[in-house]
Amino acid sequence: PKRWEQAWMAIKKVWALKWNERAYFSTRKVKLDHDYLSMTVLVQEIVNADYAFVIYTTNPSSGDSSEIYAEVVKGLGETLVGQ
Repeated sequence: PKRWEQAWMAIKKVWALKWNERAYFSTRKVKLDHDYLSMTVLVQEIVNADYAFVIYTTNPSSGDSSEIYAEVVKGLGETLVGQ
């Protein structure tokens, strides 16, 4: 039970990022109505790896769905997800 409580608290912290200052200013910068912003939390087992990556099927900078956008970092991904 305690591990599930800790996991639930971590999920809620991630979910709450939708309402932080960075999210607010980022959505204003691209003229996106904050009400249309959705949040997703991915829960997965951490595995020891040399690299971590995220691939977007639509370029998040341009909104172009004909472009694939990828971010790759060395290590377990803390740099990638902590941005």
